[in-house]
Amino acid sequence: MLSGLAFIGLTIPVFWVGLVLQLVFAVHLGWLPSANMTKGQGWVDDAKHMILPVIVLAIGTVSGWSRYVRITGNAGSVPTTG
Repeated sequence: MLSGLAFIGLTIPVFWVGLVLQLVFAVHLGWLPSANMTKGQGWVDDAKHMILPVIVLAIGTVSGWSRYVRITGNAGSVPTTG
């Protein structure tokens, strides 16, 4: 299942994932802001504005790493005795 999720994370364009997450979490649910970041609002407001971009960029990066680790982990495995 994890391999399938990593494959989906690699095949879906990052900008599309960002648009979908923005639509869900900012527009429909109203949990996170999608615009109007201004200076002087405090670190909590800054953190709220950074959640979606960080998640979107992490999805592509983590899915690529997981596919790489899965491929290289199987190639170098040595059977143990005992």
